[in-house]
Formats: sequence, structure tokens, C-alpha cells
Amino acid sequence: MLLSISDYVVQGIIALLVLVHPWFLRPGQSLRAFGFPFLAIVAWGIWRMVYFDPATHNDIPGLGYFVVAFPYSFIALLFFAIRCAILRRRSKQNKC
Repeated sequence: MLLSISDYVVQGIIALLVLVHPWFLRPGQSLRAFGFPFLAIVAWGIWRMVYFDPATHNDIPGLGYFVVAFPYSFIALLFFAIRCAILRRRSKQNKC
């Protein structure tokens, strides 16, 4: 039970890294917008394959954990790009 709860906590942290973290980065930090979620998901995938899946007798192949890292990181990068576009638009409106 505690193992499943800890897995949900890690998944929640990953969701926050993908959905919320990009909105707080400064322009020019696109590598962080992509890299933090990517590294967190890869670390989570390794933990799932090495410890969680054998402990819970999960027989689902674990390579999907690594495949998921790319689209989620690109989603975070998209949110970062939207934020930068909004900031650029606001700064142009304030200068006039």
C-alpha cells in the first residue's frame, strides 16, 4: 500500500513538473523546461523497472516508461513556449 502511494506521489510531482513548472521559468530556460520533466520521468521509469514492478509482480514491459518521457517533456516545452509568447506580447503592448 505504501509503495503504491509513493508511486502516486512521484507521478504527481511529474505532473507538476510538466504542467506547472514551465510557467515559472524565465525566458531562455527552455532546456530546463524540457530537461527537468525528462530526467524525472526517466528516473521514475528506472525505479519502476528495477524496484516497483518486481515488488508488485507487475508483468507489463517497462520500456514504455522511457518512451513517455519524450512527449511529456515536449508538452512542458510547449507550455513554456506559450508562456514566452504571452510575455513577449505583454511587453510589446506596454512599450507603446
